[in-house]
Amino acid sequence: MIKNLIATLIGKTLAKKWNLIDDTQETVPAPGTPVTKVAWYQSKAKISAILMVLVIGVQKLSPAFGHPIIIPDEVFKVLEALGIYGLRDAIKTSASASE
Repeated sequence: MIKNLIATLIGKTLAKKWNLIDDTQETVPAPGTPVTKVAWYQSKAKISAILMVLVIGVQKLSPAFGHPIIIPDEVFKVLEALGIYGLRDAIKTSASASE
């Protein structure tokens, strides 16, 4: 883990030193495209996706540890609904912000 961290830091430093990365240039979105940068923990859709992966992981890996956990389908339906709501809310929010 420490080797990976050191290698990443050295790689980024060398890339900046040799001008392989241009930090000064900002990307310009296409006209009419709303751009909002939201942290992952503030996004309802991302949180529901993370929870879905965790729940499925627990369900699939629990038999390997000798304690099978059966998660009802209703849990998945609720997480799917939360994800769809999060996406709809994000689209609605970005549309009202661009007006």
